Amino acid sequence: MPPEIVHDLKCWRDPFSAVWDGAKLFEFRKDDRNFAVNDVVRLQEWNEHHRYYTGREIRVRITYILDRGFGIPSGHCILSLDPQDMIRTQPAPPVLFVRC
Repeated sequence: MPPEIVHDLKCWRDPFSAVWDGAKLFEFRKDDRNFAVNDVVRLQEWNEHHRYYTGREIRVRITYILDRGFGIPSGHCILSLDPQDMIRTQPAPPVLFVRC
């Protein structure tokens, strides 16, 4: 069996939250990574205003790729994401030490 291919992708907060909540099950992307059905994308939440990764991630499998027609610009694609194969990760809350 071939090794699993994982694509790390930066994702702004609003669209990331929509995927996290299950309301958005697709990604519109530049087709520059040779995406394929059954590849995995790891969406990494990016705070676009303060320019840092928040630590929240979603790992999800690609089930379908639409890369031509229907008004999709050349060199771009829409990735369909499998909600049954979605793993959400968020950082642990910071530990606060109190001096007594």
